[in-house]
Amino acid sequence: MNKIRSFDFVNEYLDFENISQLGFNTSKIRWGIFKKTIDATIILLVESEKFYFIHSGKIYEINYHITASITIVNSSNCAFSLFYDDLLISTFTYQVDKLLYNISPFEYLDEEDFDWGLFLVNVINDPERQQRIIENIAG
Repeated sequence: MNKIRSFDFVNEYLDFENISQLGFNTSKIRWGIFKKTIDATIILLVESEKFYFIHSGKIYEINYHITASITIVNSSNCAFSLFYDDLLISTFTYQVDKLLYNISPFEYLDEEDFDWGLFLVNVINDPERQQRIIENIAG
């Protein structure tokens, strides 16, 4: 498996020791991405064929009960919320610099390329996208 890479920095990776301490078999991790916030390290990963969301050491398996949303807090912050059915199970606030959207010289960049919460929402709420990610990492 490739290392779990940072959402923000191309040359930053997460130490597997942190993941194995949470009970994951690192030899079965197939893909992962993380972001460090002021309060925690937040991880989205695939172990075998299942997606997991990890926040503050708590692990949530992504399934049909799990949904996510974001709300704008102010001009530079958003709040991410993870739900089990209608029950809020995880939340965090993160910073988004909306000015980045206006400077891209590439037409193929999307808002989610700069917005961690939006990226998470788009993956967690879309089982077809999850399947595409699994198929792409399988080769």
